[in-house]
Amino acid sequence: MLIRNAAAFVGGCFHAGMEVRVHNGRVHEVGQGLANGLYEDAIDLGGDFLLPGFVETHIHGYRGHDAMQGEAAVRAMSRGLFRAGVCAFRLGVASDYGFAAECVRRVMENPEHHGAVVLGVCAGDEAPVSPLMARQAFLNLLAWGVAPEDAVLMCTATPADSVGEKLAGRIVPGAPAPLTRWSKDWKWKGILA
Repeated sequence: MLIRNAAAFVGGCFHAGMEVRVHNGRVHEVGQGLANGLYEDAIDLGGDFLLPGFVETHIHGYRGHDAMQGEAAVRAMSRGLFRAGVCAFRLGVASDYGFAAECVRRVMENPEHHGAVVLGVCAGDEAPVSPLMARQAFLNLLAWGVAPEDAVLMCTATPADSVGEKLAGRIVPGAPAPLTRWSKDWKWKGILA
């Protein structure tokens, strides 16, 4: 997929007229004047904002799934979170850390093709920052008067750094999709994977 005419968050600030190519669940290329690939879908954002996928630093469950239900549940969380705009997450567990860690290890070794990257597992009191509920956390920061650039960093790059995943939360080649589309007045417009 080639995303055209985006106000993309690259290098800590927004750049108008950017183009981003996503291939196999990862950002493949970022720039201007990118040529369409053969049979490649292209979408014109018309100047809308394009943000990196959010990073969940401590999440116990998502839509009825959690690590204590086994590997299949972790995989379901990965796919579901990806569709919600999360590019990476770390699971929090309250009991049977060993079982959860083994499930997470298997998913990390063989990740979901269109799923959020699993960054690991942590015990209940090990969260490096408070849990983020992706889109709502970002909107709350904007409502509190935080500059959009700072809000993006707080919901993407900073949490990613705190769990040691330097590419998560950035629109750079190699970074995990999904990317999130927002209107010019900061209304959620969906996921671009």
